[in-house]
Amino acid sequence: MGRITVTFKRATYDVTITGDDIKEIKREYERVRVSLGELEVVKRPTAQKERQKVERGEFRGLLNQRIMELANDDFFKIEKTLAMVVAELKNRGYAYAQPAVGMALLMFVRKKVLRRILEAKGGKKQFFYVNP
Repeated sequence: MGRITVTFKRATYDVTITGDDIKEIKREYERVRVSLGELEVVKRPTAQKERQKVERGEFRGLLNQRIMELANDDFFKIEKTLAMVVAELKNRGYAYAQPAVGMALLMFVRKKVLRRILEAKGGKKQFFYVNP
């Protein structure tokens, strides 16, 4: 395989590096960045960091925070349907549409804050949400 040439376009200049493989180019680019004084590294949050935020209870959005309040008040100690959750939010003065609440509950299920159970009652399938 031949040599690889990569050009990094910066705001005020371009850096072109040639190497035999990507690892070599990466090492050389880091060396150039340090010598040019570019010590700030911008990193994107990883999925693992996002999961850690959820485990610590840091939820964004008012709807998520209000559902978390319900969970903290032991509302999900007994199985609840989506309609029951919407009704309780309305009782507390928060009016949300069922699809929005359903998506928020699904996020809590995926983050393992709540558990979702599919039951067939009266020939109708329905999800129930409960503490894990």
